[in-house]
Amino acid sequence: TDQFVRGFEDVLDNAEDILLDHPQAVDMIGLFIARAVIDDILPRNFAQKEKARTQGASSGGDRGGAETTERVLTGVDGHVNSRHAAERLLRCWGAGAGREVEATKASMHGLLNEYIASQDEEEAAHCLGALKVPFFHHECVKQAIVMMLEEPSVQPSLLKLLQGFSSSGLISDHQMATGFHRVRQRLPDLELDIPQAADKFDQVSQQALSADLLVNAISSLSLNGHGKVKAEAGLSGGKGDESFMAFREAASSLLLEYFESGDVGEAMATLQELGHKDSHGWFVKRALTLAMDRRARDKEALCVLLCDLCNYDCGPAAGAGKANGTDSAKRRLVEARDIEEGFTLVLQSMDDLILDVPDVVTQSALFLARAVVEDLVQPRYIELAIRESDAGSCSLESLTYSAQLLAARHAAERLQRCWGASHLATADEMKGRMKKILEEFLFSGDVAEASKCLHDLSAAFFHHEFVKLALIMMLEKGFGSNAGASAEASPLMGLLSELSSTGQLSENQIQTGFQRVEQALDDLSLDYPDARAKVAQCVAVAEKKGWLAS
Repeated sequence: TDQFVRGFEDVLDNAEDILLDHPQAVDMIGLFIARAVIDDILPRNFAQKEKARTQGASSGGDRGGAETTERVLTGVDGHVNSRHAAERLLRCWGAGAGREVEATKASMHGLLNEYIASQDEEEAAHCLGALKVPFFHHECVKQAIVMMLEEPSVQPSLLKLLQGFSSSGLISDHQMATGFHRVRQRLPDLELDIPQAADKFDQVSQQALSADLLVNAISSLSLNGHGKVKAEAGLSGGKGDESFMAFREAASSLLLEYFESGDVGEAMATLQELGHKDSHGWFVKRALTLAMDRRARDKEALCVLLCDLCNYDCGPAAGAGKANGTDSAKRRLVEARDIEEGFTLVLQSMDDLILDVPDVVTQSALFLARAVVEDLVQPRYIELAIRESDAGSCSLESLTYSAQLLAARHAAERLQRCWGASHLATADEMKGRMKKILEEFLFSGDVAEASKCLHDLSAAFFHHEFVKLALIMMLEKGFGSNAGASAEASPLMGLLSELSSTGQLSENQIQTGFQRVEQALDDLSLDYPDARAKVAQCVAVAEKKGWLAS
């Protein structure tokens, strides 16, 4: 224990230096210490002792370092003393308890099936307790309810099982209510597979209330005037119709494809085709919640997408232009109010999200602060949201942390790289690497190697730059070794054609690359007098071979 204490003390003493390389260091170190306290690696009073030690040492030392350490220790107190601290901290880096989430779900599904067959409540309780995941018991409740909706004949026995789990304290009131809430949120999807799922869920909920399963958590179920549970689609205002459900499914697919390809232009075009502009707030919420459970690279990609969506011009807004004598009013694909609505929906559902994304408080704060830095959200939004948040709530904690991030020194620079190096910071480096790939290809002629190197850059959203550089290189070096070579014989045109045929270069990225070169022809003609003629040849060849839309 003494060695652990000294090790963590060393980390705290160097927290200011660590912060320079890792913008999230304050929160991360706090989580490590809090987890160590929960795991009995560090004493419960570690934070208090370190505060006293730091205050004593700071009188003659670096005050900045002492402030950073104090922020870490304040965070530790917040983590350790929060509600369900042990449950949250055991999952702060993932599934927790040494088990994968999917494996735990499968185990719960198995024990429920075994109970239906054997009716052995004691064995079921033993199996659930042996999983040692009390913070995940809501999943068992959810699976049991879904089974009841799918097969009404098992409803009495499963309700009896849940009642036994509740009366014995094996499943807490909070976990029980959360399980019902999770099913309620999924009702629009369940309706597709289970006829009259909402009506069946209403019956199960009423029986659960009668059996006192939800006696301490009735407020967590929203009942309408007829006693029916409302099937939420994520938004109010009657958007849970078939049209919205179709939009929701298509938008979710759009986001998953974007995280794989990184093609911003394709994502924007698809979203515009989908319509449902009044549902873009939900789209922002969906994008944020999906990104929270993915790699840092995908989180950065989402920040890029949101920024581009807010700057994408869809033409004059209604009532603008000639009507008022100006064309300054423009209609954006995603408006600032949509971004704010998306963050509001995330904050409202944070108590549920934290069960699946343990660090949702931190991630939401980073996303929000980044949005403020990029002028997607007004700073006043945070101030107003803090006023409306309940004391001690996760949303208030997240909003407060976001405000602290924005108030820190060099906030803009740090937030631009909160998920790693930003796309802006690495644009010149990316251009240099792409140019090198093209030069090496001209030397070796190895299409497979060029394709691999381009893939390794993991920058599909920036492939238009690769196309542009290839075209400019053809202007500079010509179409081939012979002075009279045509564009069709150019190795670089062959490379672009091959990468297009394999799908590595999307149609949208190729189109954008050509458009950028055409827009720059006036400047390029100063260095390459025959630039217009050569670019026209390239366009003609590409259109003829079908990999550039005419």
